[in-house]
Amino acid sequence: MAHNGNNDHLVQTHERLVTLMMCVVMEKVGIKFDAHKLKPFIDFSFIVMEHIVIKLPRLFPFYLAFYEDMAGKEIEMAKITADDRVLHIGCGPIPATSILIAQKTGAKVLGIDYNPVSVQLAHRCVGHLPEHSRPAIVHADAYTYPVDTFTVIVVSQGIKPSVGVLEHINASMMPTARLVYRTSSSSDGNLADTDRFLLTLFQIKRMVHHKKNGLLISLLLQKT
Repeated sequence: MAHNGNNDHLVQTHERLVTLMMCVVMEKVGIKFDAHKLKPFIDFSFIVMEHIVIKLPRLFPFYLAFYEDMAGKEIEMAKITADDRVLHIGCGPIPATSILIAQKTGAKVLGIDYNPVSVQLAHRCVGHLPEHSRPAIVHADAYTYPVDTFTVIVVSQGIKPSVGVLEHINASMMPTARLVYRTSSSSDGNLADTDRFLLTLFQIKRMVHHKKNGLLISLLLQKT
């Protein structure tokens, strides 16, 4: 029994070291180099971390902590409270943002994803959480999903087609709703040319940079 206990301890230690190593690479090394040049590596690192955590659920708290600063900035920027109804588009298989918003604000949060496998994994991920901090997760297409009942909408990075999704949101969101849009900045930290279409749909009210995550920024948008 003692031998098995020692083995379990070694496995847990190894798992934690793997995740901590990935966090150090992304948070420390990424800051010292040109994030624009490192973007492919940073994007790949996120995918690797996600797959590790899916296979090793005990690492979930470390993964959640990695997103805590980002989600905290977005909550503050959009002034999310318990009175809000939040839609998170592109929640993924590990819906860290959905979970953190629900936990930190008490808001009702719904995460949606187009990938049925991601939705299945996300259901498993949130199943053990207390009901008061558990976001709802559904399989849905962001291109057509009704958004008119939500006071806050969060759009994850990499949602495709982003133009079509943003046009749909603009056409049907409440006039007073706040939209948080995650994307990559230009190399100088400003709005990238690929996101210039946003200016025809929304007003950019605020922008926050996530230096631990390379070029990633969050924009607070409102209808023009």
